Amino acid sequence: MKKIILFIFAIILLATIGVSLDTQADGPLEVLQINGTTIHHYGTSDPVMTPQTYVERESEFRGVWVATVYNLNFPLHTSETQYKAAFDALLDDVEDNNLNAILFQVRPRNDAFYQSAYAPFSRYFTGSEGLDPGWDAMAYMVQAAHARGIEFHAWMNPYRVTTSASETLNSLAPDNFARLNPSLAIKDNDNKYILNPGEPAVVEYIENVVSEIMDLYDIDGIHFDDYFYPYSGLSSDSATYDTYKLPGETLGDFRRRSVNNAISGVKAVVDQHNLDEGTDIRFGVSPLGIWKAGLPEGANVNPGSSQSYYGQYADSKKWVEEGWVHYINPQIYWNFTHSMAPYADVVDWWAETVRGTGVDLIIGHGIYKTEYPTVEFYEQIRYNQKHPEIKGSMLYSANYLNTTHMNLVTNNLWTTMPLNTW
Repeated sequence: MKKIILFIFAIILLATIGVSLDTQADGPLEVLQINGTTIHHYGTSDPVMTPQTYVERESEFRGVWVATVYNLNFPLHTSETQYKAAFDALLDDVEDNNLNAILFQVRPRNDAFYQSAYAPFSRYFTGSEGLDPGWDAMAYMVQAAHARGIEFHAWMNPYRVTTSASETLNSLAPDNFARLNPSLAIKDNDNKYILNPGEPAVVEYIENVVSEIMDLYDIDGIHFDDYFYPYSGLSSDSATYDTYKLPGETLGDFRRRSVNNAISGVKAVVDQHNLDEGTDIRFGVSPLGIWKAGLPEGANVNPGSSQSYYGQYADSKKWVEEGWVHYINPQIYWNFTHSMAPYADVVDWWAETVRGTGVDLIIGHGIYKTEYPTVEFYEQIRYNQKHPEIKGSMLYSANYLNTTHMNLVTNNLWTTMPLNTW
């Protein structure tokens, strides 16, 4: 009995001083302070504890998102020479920041940055949907990245069709899958089209798109972002629900099952390709950072926070538990002092969620938030080493690699390019 009492007392003592029993940091922890202010866990007086010493890894994932939608991070193609030069300049930035992976958006809206049997050339590539650039830019990009030891991951948006409420299906290229199959496209509450996630033919189409690009190019990964059921909401899928719902299944559960079918289906396609071809392509998803908000199931954040389980019908926790992804990459774009969803509390929940599953955790950092304190991302990278489940970081986006925030990281933490964790 005395030993039991002592054990309970030890647990209480550790909790009181802020040390997590499952933390496996490289060394001792210290109270996190940013600009002289002690950081606390959400809704408590418990200080956030961070590693005293940062140890630069010999191998970890350091990636950056290259958004092509609206040409956010990459210019329109005007010539082969111009496009190669733009990509080489991007790789220079990646190298200068000691990153080892790019996630290039090759499917921003039911289109492609390569010759595809399933989608027309993207308007964000050549300026007009379906217009052929006359050369294989993807082959060059993959080869050029690999020549520098940088992985190339194909970032795909699985469902988005249009980006403007004024666009009609007939305004798309004649061979656009949505135009050819109008019954498989539906409008969200912003009057924009997406492929209907609840249609089995859409799941099959997405699997075909993924299979094709793996067959065509020596890519290192397939990556989906956070756009599943639309953020604006959807009210046009009642007929789909009535057709395919299971007995007693709610609309929310039907939508989550529909997305699950796509995620598990793509993972099966990637795994089969790896088995057949002897490759090691990784499939990962970058959901909204919060699965469910609030204890006991979700992260220790404000219950009113946005949550992917209900908002996008993305059951990201289930994807991890079922092994339907090789890695999960939550977009944790909030700072340590966020009033509703502080960085540390969200990261802690994800580390606990992936623990023991075999699924790697890569943290998505919103480096575009330059309004945060200059030390914010420096401290986020340091904090990540508190959790051995975290295998690296992804940065949004390529336009923000040369800010004072990132210079602090590169000059003090990421001083050399590591081997990739895989």
